[in-house]
Amino acid sequence: MLSLTDQGPTNATNYHLVVITTTGQVVRSVTARVPSIGGHLPRFSVAGRSVYFLDGDRSLKALHGDGSVATIAELPGSTTDRVAFAVSPDEQRLAFAVLHYTTPSCPPTQPCYPKTSTSLRVGSLDGHDAHEIFAGQVVEFPIGWKGGNLLIAVAQAGFIQNPGEVNPYFAKAYHLVDPADGRRLYSTSPACDEPSSLQGPVNSAGTACQQNSGNNEVIVALGWDGSSHELFRAAVDGYANAVPPAVLSPDGREVAAETAAEHRISIFSNGRAQPTAAVGTPAGWFDPGHLLLMQGCCQPASQAEVLDVAANTVTPVTLGVTGSTDPYAPFFASIPPGLS
Repeated sequence: MLSLTDQGPTNATNYHLVVITTTGQVVRSVTARVPSIGGHLPRFSVAGRSVYFLDGDRSLKALHGDGSVATIAELPGSTTDRVAFAVSPDEQRLAFAVLHYTTPSCPPTQPCYPKTSTSLRVGSLDGHDAHEIFAGQVVEFPIGWKGGNLLIAVAQAGFIQNPGEVNPYFAKAYHLVDPADGRRLYSTSPACDEPSSLQGPVNSAGTACQQNSGNNEVIVALGWDGSSHELFRAAVDGYANAVPPAVLSPDGREVAAETAAEHRISIFSNGRAQPTAAVGTPAGWFDPGHLLLMQGCCQPASQAEVLDVAANTVTPVTLGVTGSTDPYAPFFASIPPGLS
């Protein structure tokens, strides 16, 4: 499952959801309207074989396995309120955050983001009986469900410009929370606090965390049970550095990352570096044997490819998207959802 946004000015009106197989075939797709605010904050959630997505500010829809599209609910989005959501694996519950934006007062020479407050809610799939489990002046939004609990991204700002560069959510931490009352059950903090960085999309095994940089760079896998283990150490593995994002495999045993010299993707695991035939940026794993990657900037349109790790072969994907798309803003998720 891949999400792409039209390339061009910040007022691009459409984005595209494309379902891709491990053989590089596009089996279903849909185009939707970009919400009014929030930049590239997540716009879809995978549950079962369906892809739930936001069309415009309010309309929650589902792209089903047979390619049909259904309207599920109207959510409380607007030009000043951005909804980010996650559908439960059984497709019965909906967790969503309403991020409310107000105009900030910023020095003219400093980066400036809208002020954001969060209302995090959980209810049935149609959203009618949602109850609030958290409210505050921080940016938090659900990105999935794990073992009946919610996985929350905690971000520095409610605006994401280029999510493909480090992690798709621009998260500074992930929290597992009880959906009944918002009680915090696990956090990646302090294990991966700044200047460390969380990298790549999350999955059932956890997330990758980069610590240090250059010749001292270390990449570790953080598990949702609080465990951690090292997968890459530049001084030992013989690479000057691995270019973000490092994408953790679904079994938690490896990470895929570009190497700085030629942007070739290598698979790193426990002191072993395996260069592959793929050149580009890793976007996510379908399964432990297949990786989706994207080509770099300034192509006529984003180019996707599938790497078969065992065969070390690369298959191009014909996305079928009209016009040019933003190569820095892909979102990837596996079907069925890899987190749950």
